[in-house]
Amino acid sequence: MFDRSSSSIKTAFFIRVLPLFFLTSVCFLIALANYELERAKKDHRNDLQKTTHHIAELLREPLWQLSERLYTEILSAALNRSEIVCVRLIQEASVSPPVERGECQNQYHDQESFSTEIYYDLGGKKAFLGSLIIQARVSDGWATIKRQLYILASLSVVLFILLAGATLAAFNSAILPPLRHISASLKQLQDTGQRQPVNWSSPDELGDLIRVYNGALRHQTIIEDKLEAAREEAEQALENLQHAQESLIQAEKMASLGSLVAGVAHEINTPLGNSLTITTTIGSSAERISTKVANQALTRHDLNIFISDISEASAILERNLQNAATLVRSFKQAAVDQTSEKQRNFNLKRLVEDVLYTLQPQVKRTGFTFQVEIDDDLWLTSYPGAIGQIITNCVYNSLRHGFQDRDHGIIRFATIDADTRHVVFTISDDGCGMSPDVLHHAFDPFFTTKFGQGGSGLGLNLVYNLTTTVLGGTVKIWSEENNGVTLSFTFPYTPHAEAKG
Repeated sequence: MFDRSSSSIKTAFFIRVLPLFFLTSVCFLIALANYELERAKKDHRNDLQKTTHHIAELLREPLWQLSERLYTEILSAALNRSEIVCVRLIQEASVSPPVERGECQNQYHDQESFSTEIYYDLGGKKAFLGSLIIQARVSDGWATIKRQLYILASLSVVLFILLAGATLAAFNSAILPPLRHISASLKQLQDTGQRQPVNWSSPDELGDLIRVYNGALRHQTIIEDKLEAAREEAEQALENLQHAQESLIQAEKMASLGSLVAGVAHEINTPLGNSLTITTTIGSSAERISTKVANQALTRHDLNIFISDISEASAILERNLQNAATLVRSFKQAAVDQTSEKQRNFNLKRLVEDVLYTLQPQVKRTGFTFQVEIDDDLWLTSYPGAIGQIITNCVYNSLRHGFQDRDHGIIRFATIDADTRHVVFTISDDGCGMSPDVLHHAFDPFFTTKFGQGGSGLGLNLVYNLTTTVLGGTVKIWSEENNGVTLSFTFPYTPHAEAKG
C-alpha cells in the first residue's frame, strides 16, 4: 500500500523539482556564458585599444622626423593582425595629407573604430603630431570562451546530478518515513478496524501532521463510542416509542369502542325502561283480575278490558324489545368488526349504516346529521373492522375538531367506482376546516390541536395506517379553513393477503 504511494509521491515530487533544478542550471550556465562573452569582448576591445596606443608610440618618432617611409611601413605592418582592416593617420594638413592602409571605405556592423592622439614631448611641452584611427573587427567571444563553456556545461551537469541525488536522499530520509508510518496506520485501520497511533516525533510540519492525525484518531474513537452509545439509546427509545404507540393505538381503538358502549347503553336504557314499565303495568292488571276472580266479582267487561290492556302492552313490549335487540345487534356487529382482524364479504352501505347507528347517540338531539350516498349493491371482500374504525375516527374527528364551537353540521359518506378493482370512498364534513400547517401534519402521529384537552394525536394517524397497511389502499386529504375537510380513500374490493402486513 505505502510502497506504491511513496513511489507516486516521490515521482510527483521529482517531476516538479527536477525541471526547476534543470532550469536553474541552464539559467546559471547562460548567465555565466553571457558574462564570459561580455568579458571576452571587453578584453578584445581593450587589447585593440592598447594596440592602437602601441602603434601610436611607434609612430611618434618617425612623425617627428618626418620619415614618411618609416611610418608608412609601420602602418602597413599593423594590418598583419587579422582583425585590423584599416589604419588611418591624420596629420596637420600643412604637414602631410591623411595616410590610409587597408579597406577604409566601408565599416560593417561587426567593426569598431579605436583612436588615439599622437604627441611629442619637448621638455615639458607637448607637440601635437596627429591622430591614429584603427578600424577592426571585434570578436563575438565564442571562439575565446568555447573551451570554458564546455567546462562550465560539464560542471552544471555534475551540479545537477549532485543536487538531484542530495534531494532524493533528503526526501527518502526526512519525508517518506513518517508518511510510511501514517500509511501503515491507515492500512491497519482498513484491514482490522483498529486505530494505531503513529509513533513519530519531529519539530516540523510532518511532526505537526502526525500529532494532528493521532489526535484525530483519539477524537474519532471518542466520537464513535458516543455514537454507539447514542445509537443504542436511540434504538431503545424507538422500541419504547413503538410499544407506546401500539399501546396508544390500542387504547384509541378501545376508547372508540368505549364510546360506542356508553352510547348504546344510554340508548338501550329507553326501550328497556319502557319494557319494564309495561311489565309492571301488566303485573298490576293481572293482580286486579286475580283479586276479582278470587272474590267471584269478575265481569265480562273487566275481562275484555284486561285482554285489551294485555294486547296493547304486549305490542308495546314487543316494539321496545325489538328496538333494543336491533341496537344490540348493530353494536355487536360493530364491536366484533372493530376487535376482529378477519376478512369477510359485506355490503359497504350496510356496514356504514350499522356503524353510524351505533354512533347515533353522539349526535342525537343535536344539529349534526349523517348523509350516506353509497350504492346499495356495493359489496366488498375486505376488513370491515378496519373500515368501521376509520369511519368512527373520522366522525369523532369532525365532532371534536371540525364542528368545534358549532351546533350544526353534516358528515357525508359517498363512494365512486374508480375502476373494476378499486373503490373510492369519501368522508367529508362542512366544518371549520384546517389551516395549511395543520393539514400538512394531519397524518403525523401524536399531532393534535387539542393537546392536553383529551386529544391523543393518533386518530387520523390510525386512519392512515389502517388504509395503507390493512386495506392496501391510499388516503388523501383536502381542506381549506372554513370550508370543511374531505378524506378520499382508494382501496381494492379484495385486498391482497400481504397488504395486511
